Amino acid sequence: MKTKKKNARRYYLHHRLRKSIPEVRLKTRERTLFVGVSLQEHAQENKYVKQLLQLGYSLQTEIE
Repeated sequence: MKTKKKNARRYYLHHRLRKSIPEVRLKTRERTLFVGVSLQEHAQENKYVKQLLQLGYSLQTEIE
């Protein structure tokens, strides 16, 4: 049952993040968020990104 709650939470965070920053790319198997250089500061301040980072995701910058 805990796994189902964790997956639901992760899905919710992904959905909210895609609505707030549509340019971000997510790779769930690698637990990585890819953000463009111009949006890096905005992404680091985003509350959904912070929560995903607490869940073990890493934030990487893409060169545009």
